[in-house]
Amino acid sequence: MSEWKTYRLGDLCSRIKSGKGIPASEVSTTGEYPVIGGNGIRGYTNTSNFNGVCAVVGRQGAYCGNVRFFSGEAYMTEHAVVIVGNELADTRYLAYLLSIMQLGHLSAQSAQPGLSVQTLSKLSINIPDISTQRRIVGILGSLDDKIELNRRINANLEAQAQALFRSWFVDFEPFRDGPFVDSELGKIPASLKIEHIGNIPHKIESGKRPKGGASEHGIPSIGAENIKGLGIYDYAKTKFIPEDFASTMKKGKINGYELLIYKDGGKPGYFIPNFTIFGEGFPYKEMYINEHVLPVG
Repeated sequence: MSEWKTYRLGDLCSRIKSGKGIPASEVSTTGEYPVIGGNGIRGYTNTSNFNGVCAVVGRQGAYCGNVRFFSGEAYMTEHAVVIVGNELADTRYLAYLLSIMQLGHLSAQSAQPGLSVQTLSKLSINIPDISTQRRIVGILGSLDDKIELNRRINANLEAQAQALFRSWFVDFEPFRDGPFVDSELGKIPASLKIEHIGNIPHKIESGKRPKGGASEHGIPSIGAENIKGLGIYDYAKTKFIPEDFASTMKKGKINGYELLIYKDGGKPGYFIPNFTIFGEGFPYKEMYINEHVLPVG
């Protein structure tokens, strides 16, 4: 049986250090290397300050304590703590372990959540020997790799669907040999017509959660944080409403294949209305929306 021992996190790392700030003028949508902050990629640049594998811990703000595994070359910002294991600890194992430890509770700042390298270094970690860690990583890593493959497949299918939609209803490629007429949107095929959504039979309604917010168990309640794109759902962010509360709701139930739109929220001055479609038991057989989501069906 593997022997588990307790260490300070700093004793398990060959590197535990914050990244460095980068001028906004050097960050863009193009570039050779991703710029990594506390919540993942925030842009791209042509310089890097890290190459390898590491656990990235969000150091400040809303994503304080957020943990993700990274492999590759990137520019790590001052909002991320980079953690690399030594001969006692597998780096990916540390990423898995730290991700379930709710590190945000270690924040020592009241007005603005924040984690220092010193605080993280003193964190007590109980781990098995390195060979056991690697066996665990082998199992979890294979599952993560499959999830990532499925995500890429979904992204590819979504891109194909968007390309097909553009071909038909933006570039009008299937109608090129037919007559076109003038409209308020410009030239359109004569066989198509413009209609306002208000004149099309439809239902738009929002949902709600009980006073006091979500509960730990019950019926899944879909919020704006779950509307990330077709085929995408983060089960770790699932929230619930009590079954008795759900039974009293006269609107907001997802019956299947409604278009769900991210209604509001996000950073001040920044809003992108994401959308998705759920159905056929995905992600749950029974579910409701909260007040931040609009279904159109």
